[in-house]
Amino acid sequence: MKIKQNQNDLLTSGSAVSRRLVAVIDLGSNSVRLVIYDCASPHPVPFFNEKVIAGLAQGIEQSGQLSPEGVDLAMAAMKRFSQLCNRLGVEHVSVLATAAVREAGNGPAFVTEIEETCGFSIEIISGEREALLSAMGVLAANPKADGLVGDIGGGSLDVIELKDAGSRPCRSGQSACRSMSATTGKRPGPGLIS
Repeated sequence: MKIKQNQNDLLTSGSAVSRRLVAVIDLGSNSVRLVIYDCASPHPVPFFNEKVIAGLAQGIEQSGQLSPEGVDLAMAAMKRFSQLCNRLGVEHVSVLATAAVREAGNGPAFVTEIEETCGFSIEIISGEREALLSAMGVLAANPKADGLVGDIGGGSLDVIELKDAGSRPCRSGQSACRSMSATTGKRPGPGLIS
């Protein structure tokens, strides 16, 4: 079995005809993540996964705006993700923006800029929808899951209860990570994690 060494291997290995690629982009408070799934079989298989630490929410508590440096890093990542999806022949891309984008005064303008530049349609989701999507991910992996699921993001903490193969939102609120960064002035720095 060959281990894929770089992006070019992704473009040349296997038959594009045998793949059915779909992608999800999480435009989060701290990071921007692209995950491409191969959905040719009944169970989607992760095909590509890249995360960029952009720090969109850095300083949002004081300014009410997305970080200018974070906006630049996130925009560069979104342009790259758009190119990757186009080159790989991804059929559908879902882009979900979370707490920082929905709370920032310049969030709507940032979304418009990405949509116009990259051609993506972006959904700004509520904390409750964020929690529900987390619960759906857990239930997809473990349909009999029972208990609480916590989605700890850079800007919010979303908690949902799983019971009897269903879910019920419990709470969505500002995360401790963000609250602590407002107090200490320290936040994870920008950079690339893959």
